[in-house]
Amino acid sequence: MANWMIKAGQLVQPLINLMQDNILSYDILQMDETRVQVLNEDGRTAQSQSWMWVQRGGPPNQRLILYHYNSSRSQSVPKERLTGFSGYLQTDGYDAYNAAVIENNLTHLGCMAHARRKFKSTTEKQR
Repeated sequence: MANWMIKAGQLVQPLINLMQDNILSYDILQMDETRVQVLNEDGRTAQSQSWMWVQRGGPPNQRLILYHYNSSRSQSVPKERLTGFSGYLQTDGYDAYNAAVIENNLTHLGCMAHARRKFKSTTEKQR
């Protein structure tokens, strides 16, 4: 079944490319990455960590969410995924986004959930 998914993914790649273009065409984009474990990947042990990079954006009436797998968490991934984007990028503050922010002259916004957590933990300590 995994091979079916790979083949289906190849068939819909033109649609994914259009979705990526649509996400990048609007001036507000959110991006995050999360760990995934791939058990059988060429040249890597089953204990290796890989990453699912998520982008959410596009015009307000046509919001899109795209998932992009990569074995790396390096700055090369957001640089590639954000090529051609200009505007506001909201992330959790992970340093890998900084190169894309500088290269594309983006306004880097912080993640409200992370800010809330820090604020909440600080106020709880004060009680």
